[in-house]
Amino acid sequence: MVNQISINAPTQCREEAIQFVAQHLTKFWAREMKRQIKEYAISDGEALSPISLQAVKML
Repeated sequence: MVNQISINAPTQCREEAIQFVAQHLTKFWAREMKRQIKEYAISDGEALSPISLQAVKML
C-alpha cells in the first residue's frame, strides 16, 4: 500500500515525495500499521520502493 502512495505522490521531486508519503502515513495510518511497516523496513524492506523506504524511516 505504501508503494502505491509513493507512486501517486503529487510531485516529481524525490524529497517532496518522501515528505508527502511520510506525512500521509503519520496522518492516516493506524499506530499498528505504522509499527508493522517500520518493523518490515528494518527486518527486510525488500518490496518497498526507495521513496517508500525513506518515508518509513522518517516515522
